[in-house]
Amino acid sequence: MLIVSNVKKNYGDFTAVNNLSFTIKPGEVFGLLGTNGAGKTTTFKMIMGLLEPTEGSITLDGKEITYDDVDKIGYMIEERSLLPRLTVKELIIHYASLKSIPEDIIIERMKYWLERFNIPDYEEKKINTLSKGNQQKIQLITSIINNPQLLILDEPFSGFDPLNTLKFVEVIRDFQKKGSMIIFSTHQIDHV
Repeated sequence: MLIVSNVKKNYGDFTAVNNLSFTIKPGEVFGLLGTNGAGKTTTFKMIMGLLEPTEGSITLDGKEITYDDVDKIGYMIEERSLLPRLTVKELIIHYASLKSIPEDIIIERMKYWLERFNIPDYEEKKINTLSKGNQQKIQLITSIINNPQLLILDEPFSGFDPLNTLKFVEVIRDFQKKGSMIIFSTHQIDHV
């Protein structure tokens, strides 16, 4: 269970997040709705331990999130974090190896996800040759390759056409059925 309790984040005199509390149980999907600049990404960075809350606490399964929890968390940031000169295969191996996944398992899972997203022949394509939508698919694959217990998706649907949005929702629902906790942000209420 993820518990965010009375969390506040200040940047000097500016309060980016103020008294935020919520709980996500296994198998739940939680949508964080807010306008641009409302503190959604800051909240995610605090959950990931990349930023320290000014006040409040964040726990996963009853303890503070540390580097030891990295293997059970998937995080897809809003800004693309892809290395453009690598091939899809090189990129996925690079990110998945940070999650302590053996390379043979990485390859097996990569092939499954490329097939699932209808891009099985993209393995040897360079990231910088892909459309923005296909880059976003690869970014999602890198965030789910470890079958995360907690999946954090920052604006996962931005820039997607309706068919790819449905494909993403289908994948999210599959992780929900497996008992993953999923939190995503959006500024579009229809996505929630």
